[in-house]
Amino acid sequence: NTKRLLLVSVVIVITLTLGILARIVNIYAVPVALCTMLISAMISLKAGIFCNVAMSILIASLAAGGSEAYTVQMIYVLVTNIVSGTVASLMMSRSASRIRALLTGFAVAGVNFAIIIGYGLMTASSLLGTVQDGLYSCGGGIAAGLISIALQPLLEVIFNLPTPMRLLELSNPNSPLLRRLMLEAPGTYHHSILVANLAEASAEAVNANPLLARVGAYYHDIGKLKRPLYFRENQVGGDNAHDHT
Repeated sequence: NTKRLLLVSVVIVITLTLGILARIVNIYAVPVALCTMLISAMISLKAGIFCNVAMSILIASLAAGGSEAYTVQMIYVLVTNIVSGTVASLMMSRSASRIRALLTGFAVAGVNFAIIIGYGLMTASSLLGTVQDGLYSCGGGIAAGLISIALQPLLEVIFNLPTPMRLLELSNPNSPLLRRLMLEAPGTYHHSILVANLAEASAEAVNANPLLARVGAYYHDIGKLKRPLYFRENQVGGDNAHDHT
């Protein structure tokens, strides 16, 4: 899908750019989880995990250098980001709300800190340096959550994606079009709610997207606001408007 490939490319470029900038401060401060959070929320869990591995390799390569110490750090960065990114993917694929993104950022921060402190206690000669790296990794995780909250709505609009967060906004009864339907065609509005309940239950039974089915049902008769006589149930007397079109 060209649109999704372009979205993945944009997210990877943004994350890699932030990584290059954050590397100036500390390699562990790079918000690697940003990529997997956005992809998992807007595309799928599998795509998020795949992009996380790819991004972890790219960011780990930024830690590469000419000495053995840099090679060890490269491995640490790779392992830490793969583990915390997988956690982020699992959390964001289940719910893409803003509070979930923030909680995911804190979860990534906690996982990063635990991993860095864990292998630091076993291998590092300086506990202070290990704690410092752990704190930088916490900052990177929290930054990933905050940036994700800011970027996701923008990317959803630009790429016109039916993400859970956007579908929830469309299902809000106070959205302009649904409010018009409720006020101008209340019978159709209540009928659409019943159809939405049936559609959601059916989608759950066949492992489809229940939220997408529900929101689609809300809007399936929206044309009655403008052309009510084009719908069979409103064609009293047998006169079909389609015959004269």
